[in-house]
Amino acid sequence: TPVILGLSPYKTPWRLWMEKTGKIKPDDLSRNPNVQRGVEMEDIMLGVSYLRNKKLADVFYRLHLIEAYGTGLAKIKASYAGQAKQPIFESTQNAFKVVLYKTAAATQSGGSLPYEEAIIAYASGGKEFARKDVEALLGVSAATATRVLGNMVEKGALIRVGEGRGVRYRVLR
Repeated sequence: TPVILGLSPYKTPWRLWMEKTGKIKPDDLSRNPNVQRGVEMEDIMLGVSYLRNKKLADVFYRLHLIEAYGTGLAKIKASYAGQAKQPIFESTQNAFKVVLYKTAAATQSGGSLPYEEAIIAYASGGKEFARKDVEALLGVSAATATRVLGNMVEKGALIRVGEGRGVRYRVLR
């Protein structure tokens, strides 16, 4: 993928196309001491991580697909704690694969979700709050906070007060 995106310092997209179409032979890297061998599964599960392509990692970081190098697996394992289906981690010398299962949000009586209950408890007594308050309360992204608040407004659990940047929310009594 880095080659196709033009982010590889070792090969151009044109050279990759030439190799894949059989017009030229790929370089023999078997004796190159700079080619790193794969990381063992035990190392991966311990959080060992090394940067192979800084430009690609920077793109992922700016897109908020990663927060810090080497922290992803611990977060995945923690998010599946207590779930019936656990993620599957597979590793070979040159590849790594993670299979994630969709988890159903736990519901309590009345059908409200834990995020919603936390927001209602936070805003009890008619207190108005903004999306940023929900982000901090739940420890979620702006997109998640917006989605949860929108669902709660649709259900009639919250009232939206104002428009645009100054929008606030209040629990409907």
